[in-house]
Amino acid sequence: MIPVPVWHPDGLAMLRVYSRTRKDDKNKGRRPERRFVIECDLSALGTVQIDGLMQAPEGSAPHLDLVVRSHAELPADMRSDLQALYLAACEESRISGKLAFFAAPQFSTPGHAAGKPAMTTMVV
Repeated sequence: MIPVPVWHPDGLAMLRVYSRTRKDDKNKGRRPERRFVIECDLSALGTVQIDGLMQAPEGSAPHLDLVVRSHAELPADMRSDLQALYLAACEESRISGKLAFFAAPQFSTPGHAAGKPAMTTMVV
């Protein structure tokens, strides 16, 4: 985990960034996949976790799937706005992808699940 300081109108906040490249047997013969998780604490929403998986299949456009996790369900209009922004950014960047939302009382910390390789720090 690497803390990334971010300045906003209310002061300094920290993003927690985790990252790893999948190089296991499930991925044999394909290009590596990059998994990343970004966590931040927001005054209005509480802790939010963005879990991403970037794939770059041979012969096709890169693909980025994101899951936005929060402790309470995000308002419908916010989810709709985020979905529209995400799709526009994907189109502009010429990548494909999906955005999903998930509410849970607790998030798992990346790399601490049994049998999974730990995520390493991401240099930004």
